[in-house]
Amino acid sequence: MEEVYFRDINFKEEGVIQDKIIKGNILFNDFDFYQANFVNCEFNNITFVSNTKRAITYFQFTKCKINRIDINCFVDHICINDSEVHVLKQENGETRFIEIFCDEAEKNFMNYLMLFNSTSQQLSIKNYRINTLYLRGLKVLQSLTIDNVIVIQNFSIIGCFIKDGNILNTICKSDFSLANFELDTELYLGYLDCNRVRFNNKLRNLNLILSNIKCKYIRFQNFDVINSTFKLDKISVSEELLMLESDFGNSYFVDCNFTKCRISISFPILTSIKSLNLNFSNNVNYYNQFGDATKEKEITEIAEFYRQLKFNAISQDNHYTALEYYSKEMNCYFTSLKNLNDFSYKLGGKNKFINLLLKWTFEWIYDFYDLVIHSIFKSKNPFEGFRVWVFKYTNNFGLDWVRPAIIYVIVSYLLFVIANDDYSFTLSLKFSALIEPNFPQFLNPINKFSFSEITNQKTFKTSLVELIAIITQGFLIYQIIRGFRKYVLK
Repeated sequence: MEEVYFRDINFKEEGVIQDKIIKGNILFNDFDFYQANFVNCEFNNITFVSNTKRAITYFQFTKCKINRIDINCFVDHICINDSEVHVLKQENGETRFIEIFCDEAEKNFMNYLMLFNSTSQQLSIKNYRINTLYLRGLKVLQSLTIDNVIVIQNFSIIGCFIKDGNILNTICKSDFSLANFELDTELYLGYLDCNRVRFNNKLRNLNLILSNIKCKYIRFQNFDVINSTFKLDKISVSEELLMLESDFGNSYFVDCNFTKCRISISFPILTSIKSLNLNFSNNVNYYNQFGDATKEKEITEIAEFYRQLKFNAISQDNHYTALEYYSKEMNCYFTSLKNLNDFSYKLGGKNKFINLLLKWTFEWIYDFYDLVIHSIFKSKNPFEGFRVWVFKYTNNFGLDWVRPAIIYVIVSYLLFVIANDDYSFTLSLKFSALIEPNFPQFLNPINKFSFSEITNQKTFKTSLVELIAIITQGFLIYQIIRGFRKYVLK
């Protein structure tokens, strides 16, 4: 390749400069030629210093190697085609069209693309690998297009105005950040694969659509939707979703899978969102940013999160989902009433199976002592604790019908044995009572015969047991029916 000095090139006569090594630093200062087309050339530094006449010049770099491009003035059109660029920086500059692209099969590399406090009519980046893509204070007056781009480090759009934007088929291996930006019509982000996505902005009178995005981490902080359309469509998060002090307004959540990640919240507002196939994991925790929140505050905040989702589901006639959120809300309330540590903390065994078996067997007794008996010593309301304890362990606040059905049979059997003088609490007679012909009659919830008529026994004990059975069986049947609601609600 021939080495030439930049001052020796006559752009008015030479249409294409090809296979040259341009020596020294290049300064484009008040240029008056129509075009500069470089093919397979090598450069050190290129600086667009001034263009006081605002000359309409087309600059194209094809299959070139460039150390650095600085744009500090008005440039009409810059096209970088399949060129390797270390740094492209525009600061306080103005362009009509910046176009960066290469063949899809062979993505070329740019280390830094940084546009600061500048204005461009159009910005298009396609089929490129970029280490850091940083847009700050940029005004895109017509359209922004980023398609099939791999960003290795950080991708940031901060304090920018974008009239219309599309970011498609982009992989960001580190952080993708949107903050303090403005839109005139719409910004569409689709088919993105990112490590971290951050939103820190107030949306006012604009449309922001995120579709088909996979990432490990999404953070919404101080994110408010005001007279705008914000839509999340087919979003999957694998590690953590943070919703911090954000008002999502009338946002749309469609086919969003948040079941595999941790949910961290701090005063989000979700009462007005529209959702379809929106699923959250059970791993919800309060994001204690300043470290001053009490355990009661954390539980209350999580309960409020589920309460908002419950009312939102009810407003959309999605009663099945509302029932699930109600159960989670009440489980948080159940936890807030507890005075002691969870029963699992009392188990010190190394065998997880044995610990789990003991937990299932004795936890309900431990919680009864905690919420009812221990509450008396704590000057709390034991009746409220008893009410919540009953609804928790009979059907998990309306989600389980098997548990109350089993309790119904066990309690009915115990009352039947107690009332019947022919039986005592021996192991053999317990089993024989189950096949007693009168026992199924005693189980029948629409039984028209009293216990004394079934057994031909009429004593105070049988009358008292029958009264207790009517109350207990009626309550358990009610719990079974509540547990079946999720199969008929839509």
